[in-house]
Amino acid sequence: MAAHPPDGHRRFMGGMLLLAALLAACSSNSRQLLDRAEANWRKGRYYEAIQDNESLYQMEQRGRYAARALLNLGNIYYLNLRQLKQAIEFYNRLTQEFPGREEALEAHRKLAGIYASPEFLDLDQAIF
Repeated sequence: MAAHPPDGHRRFMGGMLLLAALLAACSSNSRQLLDRAEANWRKGRYYEAIQDNESLYQMEQRGRYAARALLNLGNIYYLNLRQLKQAIEFYNRLTQEFPGREEALEAHRKLAGIYASPEFLDLDQAIF
């Protein structure tokens, strides 16, 4: 006759399965929110896209989509709304919180463009 695992082992495995299911659901929700944010951005619904990206960042903090949310926020403020101080704030936060990520390199390029623009013209800051 086969031995049954102890109750503690079954509870542990059940807890692990529940945790895996919750993580999968959170990842799915985050991805859906990112997709919605980017769809709103493409449609010119900038303030809705900002709200979605801010919500995504708050949900994720250091997660999979957090850097993308910060980059999107910086891009919307820079490219669409031309609110350069807000763009700089999000790009700087991205470069500080996620220094090695591809999104951070993109943020450095955008910061260089902002500082080289006639509105700022701070060439020392434009060099990254």
